[in-house]
Amino acid sequence: MAPLLRLIGVIAYFWMAHRAIESGSELFAGVALGLLVFIVFVGRLLLAERKAILISGALIALIVVLVATRYALTSLLFVPTIFLALAASLFGRTLIKGRTPLLVTAASLVEAVRPGDLEADVRTYTRRQTCAWAVLLSVLAVFNLFLALVATPDGVLARIGHPVGGLVSSEAATRLMPWVIYLSVAGFLVGEFIYRQRRFPGRYKSAWDYVQKLAKVPMKSWQTAFEQP
Repeated sequence: MAPLLRLIGVIAYFWMAHRAIESGSELFAGVALGLLVFIVFVGRLLLAERKAILISGALIALIVVLVATRYALTSLLFVPTIFLALAASLFGRTLIKGRTPLLVTAASLVEAVRPGDLEADVRTYTRRQTCAWAVLLSVLAVFNLFLALVATPDGVLARIGHPVGGLVSSEAATRLMPWVIYLSVAGFLVGEFIYRQRRFPGRYKSAWDYVQKLAKVPMKSWQTAFEQP
């Protein structure tokens, strides 16, 4: 049930965020932010977890304050930055000495071996790929932060009385960033897989073969990999 509700929430969020920017409605922006809270906590809310209920309740109260003070639209512009920064940290924190780089762990799960048993060149390659993903996501986060600052009329600088001469509209910023993210991530995925096929010939028969290998890894193993301290 939770995955289906989360998918519905994602679709509703994008529609509501678009309507908020298009109409300049703080209320719609607040609803969009509320949908984000729903997307993040729906699984735990269905289980009636007390901590999730308290946190989500506090966030909803904060959103109500943002709507009342007319800062919900501005906050909405920061959403991609926050998620991109979190994704970048997910990769980056595993590069700290003493930890296993995220894609090294992923490769070991696909190959059904321990990370230390991977071939040395595979470990080196996947460590560098982990670093590359951290850098890419960080760059995208900084770019979106830039748009959130300079967008007019809902960007931070415009809100505090220092608009940047119509450099980019709030609507354009909201429409542009998803495409920049999607194309950058998709292009990197495809390009990296093509290069990997040449770097390690014969390791995977095709992209579909690789996807099937990924699908065979138990979900619990993925959760453990992403939750490593």
